Amino acid sequence: VGYGLHVVIDHGNGWTSMNAHLLKSFVVVGERVDRGQTIALLGDSGNSSGAHLHYEQVLDKTVQPAVFNGTPFVYNTSLSSRNCGDSPVAGDWNGDRSSDVGVFRRQADTAVFRKLWPDGTTKLGPFGLPTDTPVVGDWDGDGQFNLGVWSSPSATFTLKKANGGEHVFAFGNSSDLPVAGDWNGDGRWDVGTFEPATATFFLRDALGNVTTKAFGSVSSLPIAGDWDGDGRSNVGVYNPTTTTFRLAMPDGTTKTVVYGTPTSLPVVGSWSAGSVSKLGVWDTATGVFSKRFSGKHTEKVRFGRSR
Repeated sequence: VGYGLHVVIDHGNGWTSMNAHLLKSFVVVGERVDRGQTIALLGDSGNSSGAHLHYEQVLDKTVQPAVFNGTPFVYNTSLSSRNCGDSPVAGDWNGDRSSDVGVFRRQADTAVFRKLWPDGTTKLGPFGLPTDTPVVGDWDGDGQFNLGVWSSPSATFTLKKANGGEHVFAFGNSSDLPVAGDWNGDGRWDVGTFEPATATFFLRDALGNVTTKAFGSVSSLPIAGDWDGDGRSNVGVYNPTTTTFRLAMPDGTTKTVVYGTPTSLPVVGSWSAGSVSKLGVWDTATGVFSKRFSGKHTEKVRFGRSR
């Protein structure tokens, strides 16, 4: 009761962190969270004299002096964090039918997509806020991927159009995770959400119609791709702990692929100019993308800041 609404994050090796006196939580028990993800809103629930964050770092159930990125925190002072890690993305940036990699970089007050082009150059796309989650796709069907973000506090997608305009709409719940794909095979990508609490995908088409698919578990990271080359995206999940992809195939079967490391995050792309989506990972510890081709061949690309 004293803590009110609170979120405890298990960091492994006996370490946890407590975030208490919250107004609203955006996560559920058992969900895997990533650095830079918005987990809650500040409040004054529980035994609180006013809105503030009660924060603790705990080792083996014993509270420890708080340290942020190696810097001890002095209580009753202010400390600004500017070290939020990159998040991986992949897409066809130039319309050549091959996917390239990129990262979503969170800065102090803004965010920027850093896209690696086939010629090795990096092109920047300022878009979104540091509290957003990146989502990319071919929103208008012109063959080139465009930028987008998901804001969990408002459960809102903001998709950047090729003409520079934006499509902003609410969908899902604050505790959801975003996905994108061509659900109906019309060449235009749409968005969806994954609800960890029920392990359910909610896939929205351009007309606002929604289809659901139960797949994965509360700790799954959602993905989507055209697993069989029929022009339609299907869902999948990744479990970094077991380094396992599970793909929901169109015929109702599930394909399992072990790939990556426990510090990896999933990416999906058409690495070889084909219609079938391939798997990949970005290792947060090394900043290296591993793109998996047919025949288990892997191509590695270092891009983005390691964590």
